[in-house]
Amino acid sequence: MASGSGHEYRCPMHPEVVADSPGKCPKCGMALERVVAEGRWQHRGCEGSGLVVQSS
Repeated sequence: MASGSGHEYRCPMHPEVVADSPGKCPKCGMALERVVAEGRWQHRGCEGSGLVVQSS
């Protein structure tokens, strides 16, 4: 990740696409979503690990 805002933005469909500012995925054109946290998650009785993103 390049230096900048201190935040990381990823494409929901292409998590390998990472940017340091909002924008569009160069592969599919979807809006990049800000990564809020990385770690464990729980949802409806399921748990795992991954990224938590903030949708706009």
